[in-house]
Amino acid sequence: MPAVDEISALLSSASIDDAVEAAAPETGSHRFPGFTVQHVDNCAFSSWYPSFSAVTLKSHIISPLPDDFVAYLHADGIFLPNEVNTSGEYDVDSDSDSDTNAADDDDGNDGNDAEADAPSFPELESRITAAIARLGGAVFPKLNWSSPQDAVWITFANTLKCTTPADIFLLLKASDFVAHDLSHAYEGCVDMANVPAGHDRHQPATVDLVLREWYDLAPSMLFRCFVRHGVLVAISQRDTANYYEFLRLNRDDICADVVRFFDTKISGKFPDPCYVFDVYMNARTRRVWLLDFNPWGPSTDTMLFTWDEILDDGAAGLDADVEAVPRVELRIIESLAEAQGGAAPAFAHNRLPKEVFDLSDGASISEFASKFQREILLAQTSGDD
Repeated sequence: MPAVDEISALLSSASIDDAVEAAAPETGSHRFPGFTVQHVDNCAFSSWYPSFSAVTLKSHIISPLPDDFVAYLHADGIFLPNEVNTSGEYDVDSDSDSDTNAADDDDGNDGNDAEADAPSFPELESRITAAIARLGGAVFPKLNWSSPQDAVWITFANTLKCTTPADIFLLLKASDFVAHDLSHAYEGCVDMANVPAGHDRHQPATVDLVLREWYDLAPSMLFRCFVRHGVLVAISQRDTANYYEFLRLNRDDICADVVRFFDTKISGKFPDPCYVFDVYMNARTRRVWLLDFNPWGPSTDTMLFTWDEILDDGAAGLDADVEAVPRVELRIIESLAEAQGGAAPAFAHNRLPKEVFDLSDGASISEFASKFQREILLAQTSGDD
């Protein structure tokens, strides 16, 4: 991949399209089309929501988030702000009082010192509480691009459903996806050298908190769609860890409904020719809802496809019987055996220490156990030295 100064030279002497072509990474046997800062910004929620609000979930945007709250999200550790409203799903069980008292016996000032050092965001909390009330009493949060789906393990109900500011703060603080939005949003963009001097090249200029009306969406009816040069070329089941027989039985009808939604509600309205979008279909009414837009780039999960397949010139085949009509493939988990032999549940690696995940390296359970035991013995031996 060309160095930053090489890209700078290209930008000064040629068009941005030329720079994108020259700096594009390769994937498999295909050259991957580079994506730009503007393309990533186009996928930010506040950019597309005004144009598509009629076909997506009702939402409220709090923008910009205060700098001190962004700093709190950046800070190490998972902790709640001082005096945050925790009434609701995160009430503390009274049985924990004995543990708290025991800790206080060691140093009566420790709790007070920690409380004094903790940040506080009363104005932001007030805005969040009001927005939750307007959206029916429950929401799920996201920042400019990502929702904290990888952090649901930290909640009591294992869900993104939030009814208080504390619920939201806890999810945002525990999420690697949110951390990526804050620190690596433009990673991989080919025109980073064109960002004005002094501007943070990875964090968005404005960090938004998006609160979306809560619906208990069935994972089976979530789909990811890929649009190449304005043409819908592929649709994938998003819950790739499970087999749903009704998807196989209704594949053609589901595909037709998603294609119809794209043709009537999405096509020609998004500013870029290549992009990825997510939808949800109500299984009973067959109504399709737009959920999100994603960058056309390696950082976006292709689910049951590969980027090589999507980038291939034959990805959108033409129906032999109807001239120039694209044939779109809806790819699903085809059997229970395929689901059982596939990947681990979504975001499972986010629930383990990174060192454990790295150590596994695709090993079987017995191989991993042996390797883990050796590492523990090695660490103990080193500690004795």
